[in-house]
Amino acid sequence: MKSFNKAFTAALLGVVALLGVQTTAVQAAEEGWLVDFEEAKKLSKETGKPILMEFTGSDWCPPCKALHKAVLSQDVFKTEVPKSYILLKLDNPRDKSHQTDAEKKQYPVLAKKYGVRGVPTVMLVDDEGKPFHQQVGFGGDKAEKWVADIVA
Repeated sequence: MKSFNKAFTAALLGVVALLGVQTTAVQAAEEGWLVDFEEAKKLSKETGKPILMEFTGSDWCPPCKALHKAVLSQDVFKTEVPKSYILLKLDNPRDKSHQTDAEKKQYPVLAKKYGVRGVPTVMLVDDEGKPFHQQVGFGGDKAEKWVADIVA
């Protein structure tokens, strides 16, 4: 009976772990954000839309959390910005347990490539990854102003 309980517990933990990874990917997709730079560039080429890259520290950075709460999670952002941009979230959380190995490896490479020295950094790039706008930090703008500035 003890070996059955151990096997059952191990199997259950494995299923829970897989569901956690799948849930994270689904949540990102539901919110309209990609997490893979190459996928974002491919979609950018297909649609002709530039990429809005958000470099963030989602679980530890107060300005990142403020940007998310005040702007990125607001309906005006979620409805208007994806009409003009491919959304790419590049996260460097303390708790990396919900990230794929590719996401973990991608962040430092792209942060170095683009010279990211602080978060949040929002960068607009073309389908080749060439930047044409960068904003570091969050000044507290309301979502409507932030969206109007970025889609103008």
